[in-house]
Amino acid sequence: MRNSSRRSTGHVPHIWRREIGMSSPLLFERGFTSSEALIRRLDCYQTLEGHDSRIYTIRFNPTGSLLISGAGDANVKIWNWLDGKQKFAYPHGHQDSVMDAQFLPFTNDRMILTSSFDGLVKLHEIADDSLVTTTVLGRHVGSVPQLAIEPGSSRIFYSCGEDGFVKRFDLRTPSPMNLFSCISFSGSGLPVQLKCVVLDPMDRNCFAIGGFDQFVRLFDIRMYQWDASTCINRPVTTYCPRHLLDSLDNHITGLAYSNKSELLVSYDCEQIYLFDKGMDIGPDPMTVSEEHLLNLVQPRGYGGHRNTLPVKPVCFLGQREEYIVSGSECSNIFVWRKKDSKLLRKMVAGPSSVQVVATYPNTLFFASGGHDRKVRVWAPIGEEPERDPEPEVSFAEKCGKLMHDVHYFLTSTCRRVFFDEY
Repeated sequence: MRNSSRRSTGHVPHIWRREIGMSSPLLFERGFTSSEALIRRLDCYQTLEGHDSRIYTIRFNPTGSLLISGAGDANVKIWNWLDGKQKFAYPHGHQDSVMDAQFLPFTNDRMILTSSFDGLVKLHEIADDSLVTTTVLGRHVGSVPQLAIEPGSSRIFYSCGEDGFVKRFDLRTPSPMNLFSCISFSGSGLPVQLKCVVLDPMDRNCFAIGGFDQFVRLFDIRMYQWDASTCINRPVTTYCPRHLLDSLDNHITGLAYSNKSELLVSYDCEQIYLFDKGMDIGPDPMTVSEEHLLNLVQPRGYGGHRNTLPVKPVCFLGQREEYIVSGSECSNIFVWRKKDSKLLRKMVAGPSSVQVVATYPNTLFFASGGHDRKVRVWAPIGEEPERDPEPEVSFAEKCGKLMHDVHYFLTSTCRRVFFDEY
């Protein structure tokens, strides 16, 4: 009886307000469907098996009825996740790991974009007879970790590559535009290996990039002169936590925009940070005064997970994006309350590292994947746990943390040696 009573307390206030007329149907839906009582019930709803290597990308289609996944086996698979079955797979021609795969909106799920470790960006068109036509749209030197589709568009998208270039694609034109090469602020003149690119849903002209240094760079496509008379490699502004400004040991592994233009940034060997307007440093963080830095409002941090991977997406979760979710190298998925960084859930997601999570907007459904080669779909279908997560740590987790710390020390030392020498 105690457990049943405890589980019901999260729902009662929403139902009570609705019954006495203090809450409209819309407010009731928003409050009830994103309540912490449902967060506490998150559990694995479906496990999808079929990949032969680690999973690098998972995305929902625009209606949320399908999932697409890409993996180190160079395969792309489309899943009917409600039935737990693979719906479609096709030969896409990539010769290496698929790093990103996305449905183009407004195409009835018939057009798919992919990028790969082989440096290629491709478009796949699925005909009624299931025949797939594949077109190579562009090429980077090295891996293409992420693509970003312009909000509300079925034609325009961006790619970022480990060669440091950002490209803009328009399917109405024969070839992409090389917008710029992201150059390090260190003065070395070397390009920054890029890992992620995201577009602001509130302003589709603005996009942010992150990669193998500590700075998020924000750009505005309207500053770019189409006759190439103006160089756009100077960002509009930059973001970075104050204590990481001089770091050579941390880089950005994931970015996400909220519908309020909040910017979520995940760092390796560090925390996840939430930036809002007014927390930016300026276009050149190397020339900012100490007084300005001291007056900056610092971002909210979310910690407890472990992250040493080159790419690890992080996402907003919930009807009003009240929560933040990320995978971890400790084989768990972490869910935090956005407004105060409180850890609400720590869920075991398999025997090995969770590399990627993907949420569907305005719901508590999300998917995860990683080294165990399985896609898992999570939903509020379980029993509420007895207590809040933490702080007990198992022997296996202690060993894992020790290995993580050793790895961090060795990586940091190697980076310092490299930068000191070069």
